[in-house]
Amino acid sequence: MALTIVCALAFLCLHAAVLAGPLKRRMPRLRGAILSVLLVADSLLAGVLAMEVYFRAVHDQSDGFALTWAGKAWMARHWKPVNSLGYRDAEVTPPAPGQRSVAFLGDSFVAGHGVERPEDRFTDVAARALGPGWKVYNLARNGWDSVDEAKGLRAFPVAPEAVVLVYYLNDIFNAAAKADYPLTFSVNLPRGFTKTLTENSALFDFVYWRFARGGNLAGGASTFWDSLKGAYADPKVWGAHAAELADLAQAVRERGAKPLAVVFPMLQAVDASAPLTAKVAEQLTALGFETVDLAPVLRGRPVPGLVVNALDAHPSLALHREVGEMLAAKLKAVQEGHGDR
Repeated sequence: MALTIVCALAFLCLHAAVLAGPLKRRMPRLRGAILSVLLVADSLLAGVLAMEVYFRAVHDQSDGFALTWAGKAWMARHWKPVNSLGYRDAEVTPPAPGQRSVAFLGDSFVAGHGVERPEDRFTDVAARALGPGWKVYNLARNGWDSVDEAKGLRAFPVAPEAVVLVYYLNDIFNAAAKADYPLTFSVNLPRGFTKTLTENSALFDFVYWRFARGGNLAGGASTFWDSLKGAYADPKVWGAHAAELADLAQAVRERGAKPLAVVFPMLQAVDASAPLTAKVAEQLTALGFETVDLAPVLRGRPVPGLVVNALDAHPSLALHREVGEMLAAKLKAVQEGHGDR
């Protein structure tokens, strides 16, 4: 804001110098030429200011990390309701008599990052497909990993009949950090004067992030990918993460719930992440989860149809619908196959 005020004052001083200064008396031709240039500049400035107002006060669009002006505005306008437990869901109440219950457990994929209306998330799609005989809970927070999920499930005030663990490949980050394994953060953050401009201009921020991150969906950032694949291949990291998953499975058993899991690939690089999702799915199955690996389902699909937008690689609305219907069918099959508890 301070930078904007300084530029505006400088521009006003230039106008004053041309209109009231020595040029008015001594060099009328030059003054006329400068006035013509200023007229064009005024028009351009008015357009820029109008766009600045729009991007500052009106525009919102989610991004993967809520780093942009638009991403922060999106969170402020759409991240609701948030219940007393901190989850983007209605207040937690026990199931009605005879009503089955399921908790979807995970991170921002479950919470619905990039989804303006909570009812469009796959958890809510599943709830509608399951019908009034089921009580569905959304037990998720942005940035959660397997350790957070185990803690959240143990602290949840209701013991659900089923738990659907929603796994994403960055869930290994906690284990990698504990093992001192380097994971490279791939977002190109602004620096120096560019940082100053993005902090003070919503329009410049919009333009900057289109160049800085617009290409990230073309297979993912290579350094990040190399480090992520390396973490899954590192015996120490994988051993620590396998222990986290085992504890998560134990937390599900402690609640007396049927364990199910769905494993999401990196949506901007489904084929490349398929070996990792297969490894995780195998581990979860060995721990007793009925597991769905989405990588084989999503292979070969265009990336724009899978993700929210060019800056947000969370699931698109269409993918939320598909996964919600898929998981509802899975839960119904489990109910029919196992009968009452």
